[in-house]
Amino acid sequence: MLTPIKSGAMIKGTVKENFEHFGGIAPGFDALRLILAVVVLGWHSVYITLGGSESDAYNEVAHHPLLLPFVRAILPAYFFLGGFLVTGSAFRLRSTPKFLIYRGLRIVPALFVEVVLSAVVLGAMVTTLPLANYYTHPQFYNYFWNILGYVHFFLPGVFTQNPTHLVNVNLWTLPPDLHGYAIMAGLLFTGIILSRKAYGGLFALATGFLVIFTAVILMLGADSNLRVPVMSHLMIYSFFLGAFAYIYADRIRLSWRYAALAALGLFFFETPYTILPGIFCAAYLTLCLGFADMRKFPFIKSGDYSYGVYLYGYPIQQVLWLYLPELRGWLPLTVAALPLTLGFAYLSWHFIEEPARALKKKIPYLKVPAKPPKV
Repeated sequence: MLTPIKSGAMIKGTVKENFEHFGGIAPGFDALRLILAVVVLGWHSVYITLGGSESDAYNEVAHHPLLLPFVRAILPAYFFLGGFLVTGSAFRLRSTPKFLIYRGLRIVPALFVEVVLSAVVLGAMVTTLPLANYYTHPQFYNYFWNILGYVHFFLPGVFTQNPTHLVNVNLWTLPPDLHGYAIMAGLLFTGIILSRKAYGGLFALATGFLVIFTAVILMLGADSNLRVPVMSHLMIYSFFLGAFAYIYADRIRLSWRYAALAALGLFFFETPYTILPGIFCAAYLTLCLGFADMRKFPFIKSGDYSYGVYLYGYPIQQVLWLYLPELRGWLPLTVAALPLTLGFAYLSWHFIEEPARALKKKIPYLKVPAKPPKV
């Protein structure tokens, strides 16, 4: 049986050797997910206060040469991390129905509650429309499609006084996330994800396709800022780069020296034409940080609050901007929104997410023997 070590510096060696060193876990992943979610929250304070992507002020900041690489690295890192962890789940379960049920239990209950609260409670509180008109408006009913991943950003009369009128901009990542799960389910059903040779070949083909697809889009002059659909494809690719890293864990060597080079490599994100090398650098840096021992990081021992921060951060920021003019700067807005968001994330984890996860142990069909992940 593998036993986690007491001290924690990341050792040199392969990803597989690091797994074994830490007793079958990656001790930094939980903290890293929360850190990334909080960084996104902070960046959304900039997005809100400067007027969103249609604002010249926001675009000037967002495209600053010192900020742009790190801003563009956040989502690839997040999706890479998700792909790595989800692949571990697929290897452990080796069952497509169980895999889909596990993903559903992790994503849907908390999303359902957040969407309902936003539409029924939050929207009613802040809408400029009479409640009778609000509750009968087509936008109100359409908002519930978010539960199924069909994204709608607006509610009738909600946040119309704010620089951005979106209720929850974070939801745009739901489609690529769900597409990643669906593709993973297909790969598990066919057995491709369980075969290193088959998956490696398919991933190489996907990489070639993405290079050509992105080049064509950029040559046509569309989506030069890497917005949808290019950004969605890049996020899905990052997800399956995480799967590649899991499957080839015995071939990937970790080193702080290489991590430093990867951090410098984030400047590949300066231009859309070198976005792919940037994604690889962000992925490697994420992997190294994932094996740094951050088990004493605040909050992570009591729960996984990253998803709750993702779900509730933006609506809370919008409400604070609307009602508290003294917070209409990115720093005060972040400072005020963070504890409130963590509070909602805490409630979401302990009363929704964790009870839903607990069903996996209560339903006989879903039980899986506890064992370290195979890498």
